[in-house]
Amino acid sequence: DIGKRCGHGGAAILAANASWERQGQYLGILSKPPDVGLIAGQARAVNAGLLACADADGHAVLDVADRVGLRIFQGNQRYEQIALITLKYTQSNSVCYVKDGMTIGVGAGQQSRVHCTRLAGNKADIWWLRQNPKVLALPFRDYVRRPDRDNAIDVYISDDYEDVLADGVWQNLFTQKPEPLTREEKKAWIGQLHGVALGSDAFFPFGDNVERAHRSGVDYIAQAGGSIRDD
Repeated sequence: DIGKRCGHGGAAILAANASWERQGQYLGILSKPPDVGLIAGQARAVNAGLLACADADGHAVLDVADRVGLRIFQGNQRYEQIALITLKYTQSNSVCYVKDGMTIGVGAGQQSRVHCTRLAGNKADIWWLRQNPKVLALPFRDYVRRPDRDNAIDVYISDDYEDVLADGVWQNLFTQKPEPLTREEKKAWIGQLHGVALGSDAFFPFGDNVERAHRSGVDYIAQAGGSIRDD
């Protein structure tokens, strides 16, 4: 009767079995035929190996690094784990950049995977530009509050830097007028960023994701794999 009222009988009705208990670690039968006959299974991490795949019975079958053609270095596996854990708590689709144990850029909720990669990469670039010696040496006045300093730095490292360096404006923020951070200086500084780990909550369908990520210092990638273009 419910099915007839939902799309003229074309709706699928799933009934949850309140007495069901997970069988093993990976596979569970929600209900047996002829009720629904739906089997749910999910690959999960094996032991401490967050970057490993398992079959439906929980047996490790393939390392992610082997599947996507990457070598996972022991010193950076932890950073990739941080990236994947961060993605667990962000809106899909998501890409996360991690450097030195810190999340430095997250791109979430975009319709395209490369848009996530660009968004997260732009945030990572901003984080790195904030470490530039010119930025660290900005002569802020003592009374400028931390939120105002953060906002001023964001504008200073952007293409709209004149908004904080214009006459009548910079005097309210700085003790002396700073030299702008030029486009060439920013490009050269970002080119020094390396050792960034990237995590993605789904596979990369095209190589443009990897190329964009590399421009923001990404040397290590953990992604689900499975694209026909992985090779």
